[in-house]
Amino acid sequence: MPYRFTKTEKWQDKWFRNLTPIAKLLFLYICDNCDCAGFWEIDLQLAAIYIGCNEELIYPAWDEIKNRMVMRERFVWLPKFLKHQCNLPLQPHKPAHIGIIRALRSHPEFVDIANSIIENKKEFLWDTYGIAMPLSKGNGKGNGNGKGNGNGSTITNSKDKLIGDCGKTNLLDLDLEIARRRNKLASTIDQLLHPHGIEKQTFKHILSYLVQQVQTGRAELDIFDKVSQWAEQAAFSNVSNKKGLFVEKVKQETGFQGQKRLLKSCSS
Repeated sequence: MPYRFTKTEKWQDKWFRNLTPIAKLLFLYICDNCDCAGFWEIDLQLAAIYIGCNEELIYPAWDEIKNRMVMRERFVWLPKFLKHQCNLPLQPHKPAHIGIIRALRSHPEFVDIANSIIENKKEFLWDTYGIAMPLSKGNGKGNGNGKGNGNGSTITNSKDKLIGDCGKTNLLDLDLEIARRRNKLASTIDQLLHPHGIEKQTFKHILSYLVQQVQTGRAELDIFDKVSQWAEQAAFSNVSNKKGLFVEKVKQETGFQGQKRLLKSCSS
C-alpha cells in the first residue's frame, strides 16, 4: 500500500475551503487513488461507493473539481501531483522514479501538457545525475543555443527528437538509455579498476562528465561502451598504474579534465 504526502494547508486554501463536503471527499479520493504519476481512470460510480454517497450527488461534486485536472479520454491527470509528492525532478536511476516514468510514457495523450509545463519553465520534469534537463531548449542546431557551423546537433533542443512513431512522444527514452548505459559502465569500472586503486569519487566525476556530454550533443551514446572497453584494456594491461592508464585514456579521447573542468562546465 503506497504512502502519500498531504499538505495540511489545503484546509486554508480558498478554493478547497469553498468546495461542498462531497466535492472535498471526491478530490481527496482521487489524490489517494491515482497512480504514482498522478493519473486516475475516471470512475465516478466507484468513487461514490467508497465515499458513501448517492450517484446523484457525485456528478455535481465532479463538476466542482474537474477544472483542477487535465482530462484526456478516460483519464485525468493531476499536474501538481508529482511536485506535491516531492518527486521532481525525476531521476531515471532512482528505483522509486522508474514506475513514474513508465506511467508517464504510457499516457502519450498528456505530453502536450507536460511539454507546455517545461517550456514555460514552471517545473523541470526530470534530472539526470544532478544535471537539470527540460524536455526542450533552444531552437537552433549546432554547438550552442543558436545556429552554428558544426556538424553536431544538441540532442534535447529539437522537438523532432521528442516525437516518435505516429506522433507519439518518446521524450523519456533518451534519459532512460543514458541511465542504463551509465549504470552498466559504473559497474564495469567498479569491478575492473576498483581493485587497482581507482577512487569512487574519480569515476563518479567521469560518469557525470559523460552524461553531460551526451545530453548536450557533444558525444554519442556509444561513448559509454568505448569507455567500458578502455577500462577493460587498462585492467588487463601489463602496466602497474592501471588506474592512471585508464584516466589518461579518458582525458585524451573525451576531453575530460577532472573535477574542476566538470564543475565549470556544469555552471556555464
